[in-house]
Amino acid sequence: MKNHPKVVFLEWIDPPFSAGHWTPELIEFAGGIDCLGNAGPPSRTLQWSEIVAAQPDVLIVACCGFDADRTAQDADILARQAGWNELPCVQAGRVVYLDGNAYFNRPGPRLVDSLELLAHHLHPDIHRFPVTGSGPR
Repeated sequence: MKNHPKVVFLEWIDPPFSAGHWTPELIEFAGGIDCLGNAGPPSRTLQWSEIVAAQPDVLIVACCGFDADRTAQDADILARQAGWNELPCVQAGRVVYLDGNAYFNRPGPRLVDSLELLAHHLHPDIHRFPVTGSGPR
């Protein structure tokens, strides 16, 4: 794959938490570059300035314990942050709210679905939307 988008994956919004454990590897397998997560260790609290400095091409928000609709209810918290409108992911319309509870917050067989969701959102032109996945918000 020629294009490896820079990705920030948030497991929580206020305060922002990067994804840890297995999620950074899923992003890599899906053809992305996780800018702030670390494979293996738990998620960590971020400063908003770290997200702005990362300049992500794609922002994926899958809050721990929330489905996509509940996560999207807090989108205004992100939109109020300094530099939000200048982020490449915002300008390109590539901010995605997914079901963290069902697909990302615990290991198990559904991680295959998680990988397919990530692949679609990182490379929608070559990876079709998975039938079993939750829709974008």
